[in-house]
Amino acid sequence: MAACFLTSTLTVTTIRGQGGSGDTSTVTSTSTVFEYTGTVTGPSTSTVAVSSTFYVAALETTTTTSTSTVTTGYPVPPTACGNVGLEVAVYTNPYSLGGQTYTAFQPEFFKTAPPISSTTVQSVGLSLQGTDAVKTPYGMPLTITQYAINHRGYFYAPNDATYTFAVQRGDDFAAFWLGQNAYSSFERSDADGIAIYNEGNNPISGSTTTQVAAGSYIPLRIIYGNAGGQAALTFNVRDSNNIVYVNGTDASPYLVKFPCRQQEGRPFLNPFGSEATAAPSSADLSCGVGGVQVAVYPDNIQTNDYPAETLKSMAPDDITITDRIGFGANALGDWINHPYNMNPSTPGSYALNYRGYFFAPKDGRYTFRVSTADNWAGVWRTEDALKGWANSNAAEAVINSNPGSFEVTLAQGAYYPFRVVLASWDGAVYFNFDIFDDAEVYYASTNKPSPYLVWQPCPDDPSVPKFRPFSEEI
Repeated sequence: MAACFLTSTLTVTTIRGQGGSGDTSTVTSTSTVFEYTGTVTGPSTSTVAVSSTFYVAALETTTTTSTSTVTTGYPVPPTACGNVGLEVAVYTNPYSLGGQTYTAFQPEFFKTAPPISSTTVQSVGLSLQGTDAVKTPYGMPLTITQYAINHRGYFYAPNDATYTFAVQRGDDFAAFWLGQNAYSSFERSDADGIAIYNEGNNPISGSTTTQVAAGSYIPLRIIYGNAGGQAALTFNVRDSNNIVYVNGTDASPYLVKFPCRQQEGRPFLNPFGSEATAAPSSADLSCGVGGVQVAVYPDNIQTNDYPAETLKSMAPDDITITDRIGFGANALGDWINHPYNMNPSTPGSYALNYRGYFFAPKDGRYTFRVSTADNWAGVWRTEDALKGWANSNAAEAVINSNPGSFEVTLAQGAYYPFRVVLASWDGAVYFNFDIFDDAEVYYASTNKPSPYLVWQPCPDDPSVPKFRPFSEEI
């Protein structure tokens, strides 16, 4: 294990605000810019002139210029948005081996196959022998040894370089896809690299090489298939200087679920098992309108028949912008007290009021849904979202109840106003929010940044109705 750090005298320009706008200040200081402890292969120690951009938090950029001693250190992606690692799902594998090159295995089957379990991993590698070990890939307990694993996310390129992506030791099959094909076109015929056990012969490995600019995010998908017996897989990424960024079972800081900034790459919004089609182009975010407004209020009315309309004239404790809605299962720790880094006056017991517009990227019917709310959540549309919202006309979800949803048909390019309210008390906070079409293509998915959610059109359109200021919504 090597400690990676850069300590130097810095000239720091910090820019805060939505879309890079806001106040600017310049200071000079001596500090450690970043530190990462892990296994890194690369140059040991050298003195270099450094002029780099390091992302140290979501929507915050620090630029440094200095002459420094670098010890096996490279810039890592920002992770303040909870994006560490790749998403992984495991499935029952219906394909028996039936041949040395496992021609029966079809990775596209797993676009719509229901997963058994899912998790997050910081590496792409397996070396499992013995029945008990084989049944716990990435720590997920299974009762089978014939399974498939679907990995998806992004590789962050820290340097301008030519990178080689390679898959090896695919026992029995592994393939990977980069770029657009990683979203929904992942088929055996268009894989960027395939590795096959090839019993009785030399194993087959696959790789591809591409030039990548520093700071870029490369969409990535790896699918692995085991036909029974031991499980083995190695995926690695290295550059033309033989610097290794991803190396099998070693944890890598360069693998993320999605970029923290929407403009650098869209997340994989569709749930595993619903990946037949990827969502089309997003809203125009060049005006800095990405995300919806959200306000937090003290929750003084704790009932599963929550009167959301009481928030119309109540002054919120805090307001911010978020590009995601929903918390998934059990948001814990500091998130309970400071949702979206806001400061409620009653930590752990509050109401959240989201409002904004959904940009429809195509003609069609869309479903808005809230579910698994702790303790109450409601969603409204059009005029009800703007001013008529109340408990009586909400599509609502209460803890342990059925989801609340509505459907609407929209024309391509429409900006559709909606509102979501969550009321939570007594500890853990969670609820799901999704927007999807009839083909089950997702445009907003719980706690993932969505490029289809905005707080106003871009450019501003006077014909689109506007929300009144918070506390003045009667």
